Amino acid sequence: MQVYFSHSYRDGTINKYFFDYFLEQEIPFLADQKSEVWCVAKLERSLIDTTGFISIIPKRVTAEDPQGYSPYIGRELDLARRARIPRLLFVDAQVLARHRLDFPQDAVPFLSDGLEQGAEQHSRAVRSFRKNIEAAFTMRRDFKQRNAIVVAAEGAPLRKAADDIEEILRRAGFDVARPSGKRSEGRGLDDIRLLETLWRAELCVFILGKRLSEAHVALAMAHANCIPSVRLQFDPQSTDCHPELSGVIRWGLHDDMLVAFNEQLMSYQAGLVSLDDPSKISQMQYKQRSENLWKLEDGPGLADHVHPDHNFVRDEVSRVREEMDTALGRISDRAKTLDLCGLFYDGISRFRCGYEIEQQTDEPGMQSIRTPTQFQTHRTATCLDMACLFASLLEAAGQDPIIAVFDRNQSAHALVGYRLRGEPVLKRATIGDLRNLIALGDAVLFEATGAVESENPVGAETSRERYDKLIRWADAVEAGKRMVMQPDVQLRHFVDIREQREASARR
Repeated sequence: MQVYFSHSYRDGTINKYFFDYFLEQEIPFLADQKSEVWCVAKLERSLIDTTGFISIIPKRVTAEDPQGYSPYIGRELDLARRARIPRLLFVDAQVLARHRLDFPQDAVPFLSDGLEQGAEQHSRAVRSFRKNIEAAFTMRRDFKQRNAIVVAAEGAPLRKAADDIEEILRRAGFDVARPSGKRSEGRGLDDIRLLETLWRAELCVFILGKRLSEAHVALAMAHANCIPSVRLQFDPQSTDCHPELSGVIRWGLHDDMLVAFNEQLMSYQAGLVSLDDPSKISQMQYKQRSENLWKLEDGPGLADHVHPDHNFVRDEVSRVREEMDTALGRISDRAKTLDLCGLFYDGISRFRCGYEIEQQTDEPGMQSIRTPTQFQTHRTATCLDMACLFASLLEAAGQDPIIAVFDRNQSAHALVGYRLRGEPVLKRATIGDLRNLIALGDAVLFEATGAVESENPVGAETSRERYDKLIRWADAVEAGKRMVMQPDVQLRHFVDIREQREASARR
């Protein structure tokens, strides 16, 4: 007996409250390790192989919907409903009231700021669910292990794609079949032989053209039966091979499509992990490229992780430039520079991304730092990720960013900010120099993690300042100042990005 656990990784307090009930009833869980790959085929396989489905659906505030919820959790719920397995849903009461028709009638509400008020109802629901899955009859799909089929629409680009997908699957140990696209002869959903072929496959890959075809009909059959499927949609205009919420991968370039399919196959084969503590899978797992790695003792090397040329950075700078209606590189007075940085801060806050501690790397003495593009994709970040992101924004805006890494309480923490344009570059700085600059208003350091969600304080902010998991801009500035002024804090690294750029140009 195994139960699929669908939840928000960043809502630890809510997860722990319910998890205690699940442990009490000895409900064994499987969950998807947090990663940068969204693989619907893995979810489809997992849901039809598990005994039941439990989902905790907290509120996810957005600018468009203050009572919204994660679309990814919503998608997992849709798949579970299609798989027709026993389920138990706990939904934030405000979300349930606003989106009543998105959820089945058996959803159980909870109050995020008063969880214990529903304790009796929640405990009863968990006990009832446990009895249900112990007695429920689960129909297992009868398929052949390591058997895959590739269904492709007509057209030369699609045939070439199908040939290469077949080769990748064979190298991964799959026996591959490729039904003829003309086999159904217009019978569509009545083609029972095709349906039985899909049933026998462990994994299906559909390569679709722009026009409706028999391949689309076959996909509809697989979708209705919750058969694990990778969906590759040819679109010559597409420049992004990231899967959509539905699982569709739109591709225009053949090589990009093969990279995306490889990522899907690796995620599919990795499967789910057993879970006895939700925090164990809450850290994002992603491929750490050489450009992500930074030597912990190399302060100046942080400048290599500041990327003012990334599209995400340029888009944010353009947005702020339009809002301020001025050339950002000409801003030099204290008030306007503070306003400029505040607009960047509020802009990043609107994404409601999550904070996490850094993950271990394969090389000792190294830390992985996300690029701005990875921040946009992962929607999660460490303090150093955020420091380099804001430094990228400020440099792209023609300002003079600075990054400081401090040692405090046997751990390190990064702050980011700027010195006023026109002030001398800082080749070296002591903690005393920083305190003096900040006191005079010639430099600002702020708590960059305040722009991403955390249930608990990360730096020197207070619990009250981290209201609704975020920190207001003014409080982020105060939290940065508070950390610099603490008597027990030590400065490990100080990096003036402009000085580093000029030093590199001289070498």
